[in-house]
Amino acid sequence: MTLNTIPVTIFLVLANILLSMYAWNNRSVFDRWMLHPYSFQRKKTYFTLFTSAFIHADTVHLAMNMFVLFSFGRYVEADLSSLYYGILYLLGIVFSAIPSLIKYKNSQHYYTLGASGAVSAVVFAFIILYPFAKLSLFLLPISIPAILFGVLYIVFSIYAQRRAMDNLNHDAHIAGALTGVGFIILLKPYSITFLMHTFGIGL
Repeated sequence: MTLNTIPVTIFLVLANILLSMYAWNNRSVFDRWMLHPYSFQRKKTYFTLFTSAFIHADTVHLAMNMFVLFSFGRYVEADLSSLYYGILYLLGIVFSAIPSLIKYKNSQHYYTLGASGAVSAVVFAFIILYPFAKLSLFLLPISIPAILFGVLYIVFSIYAQRRAMDNLNHDAHIAGALTGVGFIILLKPYSITFLMHTFGIGL
């Protein structure tokens, strides 16, 4: 696998870095590009659905998202093709924003930003394509199957969102994850069939 075989992943990483840096150096742009559900319908700021997905709160937020995007995205793009991978990422942006647009449509003080929802779509596309790939986690000294990581991720995201444990948009993470799973099921239905047969689940 070379950089030439994953052009969309490289483009997305660079776009996120450059646009985030640009927004950090221009506060008015940063504020205008964030997704503000209250204004989305009232002021028709539809463009923020996409601009918000390419800017980040700080360097740690950006670095984590881009590390995960590159780590998983290169394999997903190589498997799906750059076209379908690009479609997956765009769908991840759109569908991961829907919960926030509904939940906070009457909140004047809620803003959200970052690529996490789209990145979750990519990660879960990888999980369905490679369910038994071994993943090493920062907090665990061992590697675990991708499918187990996916289950733990969803359980934690649901728990964290209900408990309001942090400022992360866990609703976007969950919606993005479901987008990735759904996309692969539609594009490569044999992937989910194989997974279900592996666990002895009949169709």
